Amino acid sequence: MQLTKPKYYIVSLGEGFHTEFYKFLEDNKIDWRPDKSVSYLENLYEFAGRLCYESWTSEGEFTNKNLTKIRNGNKEYLENIINVNHGSVLEHGNIVILFNDVSRVFTHELVRHRVGTAMSQTSGRYVRSDDIKIWIPPVFDNADDMEIINHIIFTIEKGVKQLSKNHNIDKMKNFKKKKEITSALRRFTPNGISNNILFSFNGRSLKHILKMRTSEGAELEMQIVMKDLQERMKKEFPNLMQDITI
Repeated sequence: MQLTKPKYYIVSLGEGFHTEFYKFLEDNKIDWRPDKSVSYLENLYEFAGRLCYESWTSEGEFTNKNLTKIRNGNKEYLENIINVNHGSVLEHGNIVILFNDVSRVFTHELVRHRVGTAMSQTSGRYVRSDDIKIWIPPVFDNADDMEIINHIIFTIEKGVKQLSKNHNIDKMKNFKKKKEITSALRRFTPNGISNNILFSFNGRSLKHILKMRTSEGAELEMQIVMKDLQERMKKEFPNLMQDITI
């Protein structure tokens, strides 16, 4: 029998391992250490997996007496985690991406991925949109279509500006009233209007979303952005993304 005392160690406060994390390893005489050649998050995922199974040695002896061998190296360890679908260990830590000038079409699809994510988006209640920024899908990339699109956007901008002028919103001192009008005006702007969204993924949700939103049936704007992001993430986290093919 061993007597213990409940306690905690800070593993991370947002970026990199805290000094208390290394104290935990030392206090428990754990031989495993993070691999300095790979990312903090990939090391964190490996640590989480090893913690579940106690798949490490202490002073050269297996901590988990059921084990006769352990996988060495971050790539090999995460490869097994991925193969056995032990996805919960990939839910630690955050990868934060700012999607800039993407449409509300894009963001409305993105925010469907609620599990393992956090999001902060441009507010149409506070930000007026009488000067419309928009991405035009290449299917409309011809002079005739662009003439129609220019007319649509110009008409909307003109109407929103006139409604703003009717209510003298620029000189309005009552911010509550100004917000009410701004919120009402957004009902007339197109779904394709550009805005920003800050999105936090954990490793598991990142892999899932990239697989979903780079597929052939995904919305084109999302495919374009997500395929580029997928290539970046594969370079940043090669062990985490080793099952992802470009």
